[in-house]
Amino acid sequence: MKISFIGAGKIGVSLGRYFKSRGLKVAGYFDSIKSFGEKAAAATGSINFENYREVIDESDIIFVTVPDGLIKSVWECLLNEGVSDKMMVHTSGALSSQVFYGANDRNCKVMSIHPMMTFAGGDTEIDRMEVMPLTIEGDLEEFESFLNILPNNKFTISPDKKVNYHLAGVFASNLLISVVHRALKNIEKAGLEMGDEIIFPIIQKTIENIKEKGTSGSVTGPLERGDIDTILKHLEVQHGAEKNLYVEASLELIEIMKDRDRDYNEIKKLLEGE
Repeated sequence: MKISFIGAGKIGVSLGRYFKSRGLKVAGYFDSIKSFGEKAAAATGSINFENYREVIDESDIIFVTVPDGLIKSVWECLLNEGVSDKMMVHTSGALSSQVFYGANDRNCKVMSIHPMMTFAGGDTEIDRMEVMPLTIEGDLEEFESFLNILPNNKFTISPDKKVNYHLAGVFASNLLISVVHRALKNIEKAGLEMGDEIIFPIIQKTIENIKEKGTSGSVTGPLERGDIDTILKHLEVQHGAEKNLYVEASLELIEIMKDRDRDYNEIKKLLEGE
């Protein structure tokens, strides 16, 4: 079972290293930027392919690990090269395997396999990849032997639900970064250094609380207590995007706490500018 990658970015390199650690054969990489392919091949002890034809000839499974907007055009290039009898996979969280249109006519089996993990570089730790959830859809039976090699928890999704699924990942990762960024910036404004040492423990505890108590049971602080005076002070020192983020996130927290006995109407009116 030889696996090749079209797209030698962060996720392609990370998955190549991971598959190799599981005893799978990584045949090589093809990338429009040759140096990327060379670097990925060196990291996985594989080949840097020169063109799509070489990828087809040397692969049983072809992973398309390019940005979402390029997946269709990569598939069309493979079609033009006469691809057939291959197992095709992409790793998009938002697109379904249906992007590989006409695959049946070429006797190709298709899947989307999305790892719910953030890949900030191509050096993601193997032990983290071993426990990352994989959300899958497509020709599942045809990929069963491959999937069984991977110890990850796997979740089957309907193709028409993938956008909401991907949105969940964006909220859990990238949008979380924007909130943490504002926290660190306010540590700086407070005249303190080593903001990460001050902020990260509370972030970690909050995540632990959510896992144990759910979102509603984890809300604390002035909003939960109904401390209008403190919220007013917060609003006075914020402007622009930061203030908008604070207001919208606080209104969301009020909605999350709707099961509480406390009345948050006054705070809600304050936040809405009434």
